[in-house]
Amino acid sequence: MSHIAQSAMNDAGYRWTLALIMALGLHGAVLFIMPMDRWTFRFPTPQRFEVALLPPETAVLPSTPKPVSKPISEPEIEPAPVPKPEPKPAPKPEPKPVPKPEPEPEPASAPKPAPKPEPKPIPKPVPKPVPKPIPKLEPKPVPKPESKLRPKMVKPVAENKSSPPTPLPPAGERSARLPPKPTDSAKRPKTLTSSPGRLNSSALLSQVARLETEHQRQQSAGVRTQRVTLTDTRSMAGFYAADWARKVTRVGEMNFPDVARRLSLSTGPLLEVAIRADGSLREVRILRSSGNAELDQAARRIVKLAAPYPPFSANLRQQADLLRIESPWRFDPGGRVRAR
Repeated sequence: MSHIAQSAMNDAGYRWTLALIMALGLHGAVLFIMPMDRWTFRFPTPQRFEVALLPPETAVLPSTPKPVSKPISEPEIEPAPVPKPEPKPAPKPEPKPVPKPEPEPEPASAPKPAPKPEPKPIPKPVPKPVPKPIPKLEPKPVPKPESKLRPKMVKPVAENKSSPPTPLPPAGERSARLPPKPTDSAKRPKTLTSSPGRLNSSALLSQVARLETEHQRQQSAGVRTQRVTLTDTRSMAGFYAADWARKVTRVGEMNFPDVARRLSLSTGPLLEVAIRADGSLREVRILRSSGNAELDQAARRIVKLAAPYPPFSANLRQQADLLRIESPWRFDPGGRVRAR
């Protein structure tokens, strides 16, 4: 009995397995047979219209007019209105930054005129010491010789102590031998020249000139000196002298002396100017006067105002250490100076 039940159960299991395999095979065949495009989605394709333009027909005039039948005009198919694109709202203009007001440029100040060189003040001439007037000496009355005058005792010389004293002559002879007393006119020049406390102007000037000459002689010892005139236009010293004359003339016209305007002199002083190698002024001498002392001093002041001068060039330094320039001067009343 149990054997039969077990075999029945095995048959049932076999049947279920076979049925499952057949169902799976059937489903697979169905899926394989069906086309693949069934599984894709298709959208409807839009309809296409083809429009052909026919050439216009040429009308043939018949011999006998026939009633022309009006062609039935086909209603024109209006194209679908294309939807106008909605206008985009115009972008709001961004507010431009307000430019800051630039500071107005200050008006360019007019160029200041070059300051004119201030003329150096001409030193006033030192007034010469005026000798004090000598008081007039009233002449003393000459005493008349009297016989009652006591004779002056003459002291004996120490060396002649042993010699006897000489006898005195009579009073009359003694008064005759006495020299006459000098008068007032004879005493004046003696007081001017022999008084040790007073010196006249000429003696003072001569003493100053003597001291200057001695000082120059000591300084010029061992110094190479070269003399040049303004007519020399070939040497190095002549070129330097020409430049010196141009500068002195320019300074002289800026400081023209008033005395030259008042005087009308045809000639001026002749000066000798000594210039060192570094351009410094050593001295100014008057070789020939113009006849007016004030005009001579004015020429000297102009030379001193124009100093210092340009230093010597290297070639000129090899030739001289001191240059002495002789230049005749002339002051025209119109304000021109000629140092040539």
